[in-house]
Amino acid sequence: MAGNYEANRKWRAGNPEARQAQNDRRYEKTMTGERRRWTPEEDLMILSTEVSDMALAKLLKRGERAIHVRRSKLKKGTSTSPPVD
Repeated sequence: MAGNYEANRKWRAGNPEARQAQNDRRYEKTMTGERRRWTPEEDLMILSTEVSDMALAKLLKRGERAIHVRRSKLKKGTSTSPPVD
């Protein structure tokens, strides 16, 4: 298993354009282009969901990276959303 990791690491280091293209394609799958506030219901889904972040991003029509950032802020307690009743 360690061999695969090392091969992937070397590939990423030697192919930055290809790696960036991979990231761009993945980002395009979930990016909607609109900006809006997070709702308390979305926050609950992010914290309690059992689906993948990619599926959640499509469901919420938000970027996958936005899901990661929001979850991190919620867990750290730096969110500014009102609490859910």
